[in-house]
Amino acid sequence: MNQCCPSKSLCNDPANPVQNFSSEAPDLVEFIGFNTGWDNSQGGYNTPPIGSDWGAAGCESTCISTISQADADQCAANQQLACADTSWHGVNNFLNDSENCVSLCPDGIPFNFTIPAGSILALSRAQANAIAASFACANAALRKICLSALTPSETCANSAYSGQIVASGGLASSTSNSWAIVSGSLPGGLHFPAIAGRTLTISGTPTVAGTYPFTMRITAPNGDFMQKQFSLCVVDITPSALPDATVGTAYTGQLTATACANQQQSWQVTSGALPPGLVIDEQTGKITGTPTGPVGTIKFTVTFQDQAS
Repeated sequence: MNQCCPSKSLCNDPANPVQNFSSEAPDLVEFIGFNTGWDNSQGGYNTPPIGSDWGAAGCESTCISTISQADADQCAANQQLACADTSWHGVNNFLNDSENCVSLCPDGIPFNFTIPAGSILALSRAQANAIAASFACANAALRKICLSALTPSETCANSAYSGQIVASGGLASSTSNSWAIVSGSLPGGLHFPAIAGRTLTISGTPTVAGTYPFTMRITAPNGDFMQKQFSLCVVDITPSALPDATVGTAYTGQLTATACANQQQSWQVTSGALPPGLVIDEQTGKITGTPTGPVGTIKFTVTFQDQAS
């Protein structure tokens, strides 16, 4: 019913007249509302005309908004209602209560949009509330910002890292959103720009192993925001050098890693080779056996992986 007025002003809607919303006398057949179908390509919700704010002509004055075209149009619609019938102008003005609507992102995180009390003028309070509720839900769906997962969510200590969080939907800018951590922290050595587009890149070289939970918030230039909890795990393998072994003598060495999840672990020699006679337990990282030679320094690389990675 909210799209009966392409000009976003007073019109008749015989098929769906707004009436009998409350116990007052039957409402007039005029429909005063807002149009939820602004064309984004024309700057309805994205950007105002170059060098100006959004505007809409009302019966008393021109409504100017720095928020959105919908905000300017609603101001004009309120004026049209006030001008429609001078017999009740200023006497039976009915304003809405606060109305909130929630739209869920794919990961289930809610985006809330609220129309403050007193924003909508209508022929009855029930009608004003119905318009405000519809307006809130239209905005919640249109302006919803969602955040992706952090990819990758694991890295190694003292190794270069680059991870990304991607924002989608809503009025998030391609260049000038504000990004900030509102709780928790990143591992030491990592950083990100405070102002960025829809893709935030976290980069650097983490120095201390551990699991680092944090909550990241994106705020679009118009003030809409979304925040989400993330976790980055930094893995470190110790020791970096194993104890020396003696040819013909039983040997035990233990490799330990900071695991990112309490799940199955895998240890593998990925370059070089252990001295003949020694083996590594792929589940525990323990190296055992009796080396048979040769004598000298033997270099090899062991890779640790848990099921989460």
